Amino acid sequence: LAEVATTRKLVSVEYSVVDDDIERIFEARLFPLLERQKLAVVREVTGLRMMERALRRSQEELEQRVAQRTVELSA
Repeated sequence: LAEVATTRKLVSVEYSVVDDDIERIFEARLFPLLERQKLAVVREVTGLRMMERALRRSQEELEQRVAQRTVELSA
């Protein structure tokens, strides 16, 4: 909140909460309004972050397969 008050700009914060051994990830966007007012919009982004991680893993795996196949074809 202090950063929003100081900069008068949008601040985005991501944080996680663990409940019953389940991690949930949230994104909070804080907007400055009037002089002493701020607006907070919070949304759960757990599914989105999980999909991003899975996509990165798939990309890394594909890159490894391409590199391995390139070595095989060069031999």
